Amino acid sequence: MIEATQVTQEFVQEILNTWEKSTPLVLYCRKDFRSMDAAAYFGGHGFTNVRSLKGGIDAWSAEVDSKIPQYQLAMSPERTTHLV
Repeated sequence: MIEATQVTQEFVQEILNTWEKSTPLVLYCRKDFRSMDAAAYFGGHGFTNVRSLKGGIDAWSAEVDSKIPQYQLAMSPERTTHLV
């Protein structure tokens, strides 16, 4: 199983400075707006295998695996991006 990690500024710097540019990156957030921005950012820094989960984790929960919980509004999910 692949674990998700919240993308912090420190983690972004680690990725940019130490990861191979061909490392597969799959990013997701609640609806896919922030993860699309993050994917474009990494692509702009030379990463060649970057994806954003279309529709975000809420779409994945609704369309693929209903066992994955959808975000609740009280959690401020729009401000969180994850890397799988």
